Amino acid sequence: IRGDAMSAEWQPIETAPKNPEGKFWGPTILIFCTADNLPWPAYWGQACKTNDATEGAWFIADDGDNSEMHLNDASHWMPLPARPVSE
Repeated sequence: IRGDAMSAEWQPIETAPKNPEGKFWGPTILIFCTADNLPWPAYWGQACKTNDATEGAWFIADDGDNSEMHLNDASHWMPLPARPVSE
C-alpha cells in the first residue's frame, strides 16, 4: 500500500490492512512503535512466537530475522510514501 507522503496521516492501528483474502502476509505499511517512538516498515503475518496459528503479529519488514513487534507497541499506521521518480 502506497500513498502520497504529503497527504498521508497516521491512522489508528485497528484500521490497518492485514491479510488480503488468500494471502499469508499482509501489505507493507508504516507502523508507529511506541516503545522506541519510531516508524517502522512492517507487515501483518502469522505469529511465530505462539503455537496458536490463528494469532497474528506485526513483523518489521526486511530485518532478516522475522522480528515480531509487540502488539501493544503498535499504535498507528500509514501507507508507505510513493517511490522516488527518476529524473
